[in-house]
Order: sequence, then structure tokens, then C-alpha cells
Amino acid sequence: MTSEADGSIKEALAVVLDYHERTKHHKDRYARSLGYLDWDTQPIPYRFYEGAEQLWLAEVPVEETPYYDDLYGGEGLLPAALNARSVAQFFYDSLALAGWKEFRGAKWSLRVNPSSGNLHPTEAYLIAGPIDGLAKTPAVYHYSPFYHALEELRTMPALMWGELSEALPPGGFLVGLTSIHWRESWKYGERAFRYSQIDLGHALGALAFAASALGWRIRLVENLSDRDLGTLLGVDRQSGAEAEQPTALVAVYPRGARPRQIKPLAAPKCLLDYSRSAPLAGEPNELSVEHQRWNVIDEVERATRHSGGNAPPWTPEAGAPQPDGRTRPVSARKLFRERRSAQMMDGEATLERDDFFRLLRRLTPHPAHPVFGMLPWRPAINLLLFVHRVRDLDPGLYFLAREPGALDVFQGLTRSDLAWKRVESAPADLPLYVLASCDFRMMAQQLSCNQDIAAQGVFAAAMLAEFEPRLRREGASFYRRLFWEAGTIGQALYLEAEALGMRGTGIGCFFDDPTHELLGLGDARFQSLYHFTVGRGVDDPRLKSIPAYAHRDIPLGERG
Repeated sequence: MTSEADGSIKEALAVVLDYHERTKHHKDRYARSLGYLDWDTQPIPYRFYEGAEQLWLAEVPVEETPYYDDLYGGEGLLPAALNARSVAQFFYDSLALAGWKEFRGAKWSLRVNPSSGNLHPTEAYLIAGPIDGLAKTPAVYHYSPFYHALEELRTMPALMWGELSEALPPGGFLVGLTSIHWRESWKYGERAFRYSQIDLGHALGALAFAASALGWRIRLVENLSDRDLGTLLGVDRQSGAEAEQPTALVAVYPRGARPRQIKPLAAPKCLLDYSRSAPLAGEPNELSVEHQRWNVIDEVERATRHSGGNAPPWTPEAGAPQPDGRTRPVSARKLFRERRSAQMMDGEATLERDDFFRLLRRLTPHPAHPVFGMLPWRPAINLLLFVHRVRDLDPGLYFLAREPGALDVFQGLTRSDLAWKRVESAPADLPLYVLASCDFRMMAQQLSCNQDIAAQGVFAAAMLAEFEPRLRREGASFYRRLFWEAGTIGQALYLEAEALGMRGTGIGCFFDDPTHELLGLGDARFQSLYHFTVGRGVDDPRLKSIPAYAHRDIPLGERG
């Protein structure tokens, strides 16, 4: 490595560490934002490519099977064929609209994938070869959640698709994800970059679960640079506050498939040249009339760009989890589409201990996990748990060691009065430890920006990431990936809560350093990135529910 390159890496890391420190919430001040909501500049939550041909996808009826627990059963589900119906189901169960709510004339949409403030900075693109019943030629498409449609942006010569997909198993395709940070910064100011990355993690998790229900798997493709990804998707032509930033690429393939050649997926130079010169079929719509720029977000976005490079070969995973109990007759697809973020919890529900242990086991990574198996890095996040009401388990502070080496490190760094005693009633393969037995409801509420919901659930969680040492080893671009991992954990928590007849809620507003101080952590070795709570939700009876795609039946000229 040259001294110039080494200096650039250190500079990027300094930008990341500075950004993270300045966007912390403190008890006497919050991270910088406007301090109010400028409704006149609220961004549209939908991207359309005006002028592009729309290929409407079917609203595939939700069936009882597969059951949600079947997704954790290893190789049990037969892969669906790649065709118009399976592609439609894949997006319908991951990134589509889930419904609408209406109150006193105001109406807003809900999506299958959650988002901070329901602002949805993440956009998705499909890169695929011919698809039976949908397309005869390889092409790049933008997915439109509003219409549940694919907007065809650019066809691709068959030979170029053949080169691009050479490392994919038969029936495989690619999904690219981008972020529009303005959608989050409109409300959250400088801290918005964090939320955009958490939202992208939730989107990755939603895609992974939807793929699993089809007998497919997904894998994050890390050897392609963000620059090349932007070229492939066509977003390299965008500029300004509303520009989409290329962020992640995933390979989707049938479970159990083996690649024809073991080598990293690469974008051929001829395809990149073609993508730069070939026109796009549409123009992205305007989201806001004016914008508030946050320079610090632009700086950290540049510092955390992924340069690709010599990634190790990726292959479909092997192995299966240990059985964790009977299969409950709960439809996976029903959970996907009926998942909601609780706005209130009743503060009374109790969770059975065995259900709690099953939930926690679903949060521990292994190669065959439907979500965590797609992340090609050693787990970086462990969970601090505030247990409020779990039957036959003392209320208190607990620790789930998702990373095998985390226990000794945390024990050596945290306060000496913490017990670090293994929970004897937990399954042998569940690394769960009690730190203190006490009522921590008020503490959970105070740490989560004094939000009642953190105390009203059956438990709350703080996601503690190995931070500065990991960034120094992996590079500045891993900053985004820490939040992606947190988002995938959040997505798993949402669905586990739904399977138990409860609700989940992600909490992005929390006091960073007071959370660390609770354990006696005094430096940047570990940092809390995301909080979450699970409990019995309380619905607002004043809100009217509207089906997700009733507007697709309205003539084009009459749509609002």
C-alpha cells in the first residue's frame, strides 16, 4: 500500500469517526437538525422513472404455506422457478406497499419493509436475464412500490448478461439497492445517514425472508465497487440532493444451487462502457421543490464508499440450524405483509420464557440462517437486553453474545459489579447471560430518548457493535455494514414478534453514550447503533385501513 493510499484510508476513517461522534444524541442536546418539519419541502416517498415502460406485477395471493418456522428448517423448501409470478411474489413480500391508513382526510402508505419515520430512502433495481412470462431479453429495471411494477430502464445484450451472470447459479439474478439520504435528512438532519443505513439493512432482511419463502437464498456481493454498481443501475447520471447513492448488490439464487464457476461476480468492462453510453428509458421524478443540504452527510457518504477489490469467492451456504421446537401454523407471507411498527404498547403483556428463548435463538447467526447467512463477515453486533415481563425469568439486564468471542471482551471492559452469569434455564446453545436482576423499565425508557414504548414492551434491546477496532481493520466502508447488520437483526425481531402475536418497533432515537455508560464502556471500542422493543401493540381505532393497491384499479388520468 502506498503512503498516499494509506493516508486516504486514514482520512476516510477520521471522517467516519467524527461523523459518528457529532451525530450522537445527548441528554442535554440532540444531533443537529432543523428542529422542525418543513412540510412544504417534504420529499415524495416514491421514485418514478417518467417515460419508462411499466411492467405491472401480480398481487400474488397470500397462502397459508410455507409456515414461518419452515424458513428456519434448512433445505426443506423446494425452489420456485424464476418466472413472472415468482418475481412478483418476491417484491410483493419484501418492498411493496402493505396497505394504507387514513385519518380525517389524511392518507399515508405502509410498506412491507419498515423505515425510520416511514420516509423510505431505499430504492431497488432488478438486473436479470430473460424471465418467463415477463421479459424476453436481459434488462435493468427499477422497482416501483407504488404500482408494484418494474420500470424497464435499459435492455442488455445477451452476451454481456452472460458475462455478468457467469458466477450465478442457473435461475439467479441480481438486486441493486440505492439510498436517497434527503428523504431522511428532511426530518432527522445530520443523523439521517445512520437511519438510511439501518433502513437498508431492513430492506436486505425483507428481501432475504421473501427469497426464503420461495426456496431461494440471497448473498451480499462485496467485490463490486459502488462506482461500478451505480453505472450498472444508471444512477451515476443523477446529481444533487435527490441523487440516489449506489449502496448494495445482492445475488438471488435457488437454495441448494451451486455456481457454475467459483469466482467473484464481476462487471465486464464492455458492460460498464455500454451502461455509460446507452440511454435510460425514463427520467427520475422530482421529490421536493427545495432542499436543506447537510454537508456532513455528503462527507460521510463519500468516505464510506465501497471500492470493491479482491473479495473472496462467494458460494451458496451449507449447513442447517438445530431444531428449535415445533412448527407453528403461522403463514410466513402473512407475517411479511401484516408486519407493522407499534406506535404504542399496552405495558401488560407477558412473554413465555420458551418463546423468548426461541426468539433469541433466531437472532444468533449461522450459515443457513435465512437472513444472517447472506452477510459475508463475522458478526459484529451483540445485544444488551432489558427484560421487563418474561414469565419465569427475572426482570433485569441481560446480554446475548451473537459473536463467539464477545463474552470475554465485554467482561474485561465492563463494570465489575455486573454478574455475567449464564442463564441456566436457557438452551445449551443459547449464549445468554444475566448482568443484573432489577426493574430496568425506567432505564430503558430514559435511554431511548424518554420514549414510553421502550418500557411498555416485554423486553427492549440495544444493539452494541464492535466499532473503532473493527473499522480500523475493515475500512471506513464497513461503517455502513455495521448498520446493515443492525437492520437485519431488527427485521428478524419484527417477524419474531409478529409470529408471537405481538408487535415490534425500531427505535433510532436513543442517548448513545449513556447507553454505553450503563455497562461502564468508556471509549469507542463498542457503540450502540440501534434500539428495539417488542410487546403487545395497541391499535388506534380511529385509523381507517385501505388495501395496498386499490389505486391500481383507478384509471391513470384519475389517480391522485
